[in-house]
Amino acid sequence: MELIELVSQVKENNNWKSESRIVGEACEYYIKNNIKCVRCNDNNFKKYKTNETSKDLICISCSQKFQIKAKSATQTQVNNIKNKDIFKTIGGEYSTTVKNINEQIDYLIILYEKKSYKIINILYIKYENINLNCIIPRKPLSTTAKRAGWQGCNIIFDNIQFII
Repeated sequence: MELIELVSQVKENNNWKSESRIVGEACEYYIKNNIKCVRCNDNNFKKYKTNETSKDLICISCSQKFQIKAKSATQTQVNNIKNKDIFKTIGGEYSTTVKNINEQIDYLIILYEKKSYKIINILYIKYENINLNCIIPRKPLSTTAKRAGWQGCNIIFDNIQFII
């Protein structure tokens, strides 16, 4: 399972420069076209508009909302996630992420090899396992920054299921 063709398609169809945005979009398409809903086992996803806050896909069959994340990793890092049952990643804007806890959004996280875009594994975290303690605020951007005062967050997940 590789993302390379989807990454190429996203690059062709958009004028984006950000590698993380390109890979993220490719991962959304990969899930939409290749993975069954973990809630109802149907393959009936609809993609939200690009940049929809904290939501990327919805299962039309069961109405479950999903946020898709992409993270480059090595097999050793994936093994550590399995052994420790903890995964940490960068989230979006802090207050938005906290607010969205109540929207019951599940996470699917594609772990892939950076050079080959080969998918190593896909993590699944149910919204029932996401709470305020999982959302760790980062230091706000300085007053001289382009987006002064903006505050991001890190998200720490446990109770992880592995899809592949």
